[in-house]
Amino acid sequence: MEEEIKKENEGEDRVIITKDMLVSDALALNPNIAPVLMSAGMYCFSCPASMGETIEMAAMVHGFDVDDILEAVNS
Repeated sequence: MEEEIKKENEGEDRVIITKDMLVSDALALNPNIAPVLMSAGMYCFSCPASMGETIEMAAMVHGFDVDDILEAVNS
């Protein structure tokens, strides 16, 4: 997974979070997204489900549009 992420983001200064990433992987790659998720009511860093849920799945469970979440964490 990390190799794939590095290839996707090669030449970029930052990691782009995608909807198919596990929440735990996204947080490990960019811990700065935690406050963004928390402000939306998604306390994913403390949830055991984050190890098996994608960003898209977590957004759906919490009733958020995944594109809105991605825009916020990638801005």
